[in-house]
Amino acid sequence: MITPDSATDEERRRGLRRMRTLAVALLLFAAVVYVATAGRDGWWGYVSAGAEASMVGAIADWFAVTALFKHPLGVPIPHTALIPKRKDDLGRGLEEFVGENFLHMHVEESALNSALWAAYSDAELLEIHQRILASIDPAEMALVLRWMVPAMSPGERAAMLGEMQTQMPPEAMRWALEIVRPHLDDSAWRKLARALRIPPAPGW
Repeated sequence: MITPDSATDEERRRGLRRMRTLAVALLLFAAVVYVATAGRDGWWGYVSAGAEASMVGAIADWFAVTALFKHPLGVPIPHTALIPKRKDDLGRGLEEFVGENFLHMHVEESALNSALWAAYSDAELLEIHQRILASIDPAEMALVLRWMVPAMSPGERAAMLGEMQTQMPPEAMRWALEIVRPHLDDSAWRKLARALRIPPAPGW
């Protein structure tokens, strides 16, 4: 069962507030630049055009995202507030997707596991698993870590990398963490370092 992670949720809310503040500040900055350079000649014209395009793009992005969840500015414009209007259809679509793509996978994996356990011991299966991991190209592994680890919750991240830590040589584990580190903020990295019992400072 998946349990809520209040610390992670709060961290995501803070991140959302920071991004909102940054987006509004950039929009206001573009507006100020446009007003200050409107009608001026020479290269200022290019600055003015860039600021104008930035404002148009920002407002269009805001409208597109807002229109998914509600009527922008409370005006009932057609084809807006799509998610509230179609939540039942979206729910049914998700239900069908899970039923067709995940439930049958559980059955297949259960049957496959039974066949594997009938043919191999736990030690043999572990050895096969480790050989498969060892056969993965380092560049491919780096790409997977680059995109997967930052998207995980702190608990999922610590569990996966903790298992890797028990099975990989120290040099290989250091390489994996050097790939991950630039894509985690300081708070997420400190949590991971505590879970793995490594110093959070560079040069561990």
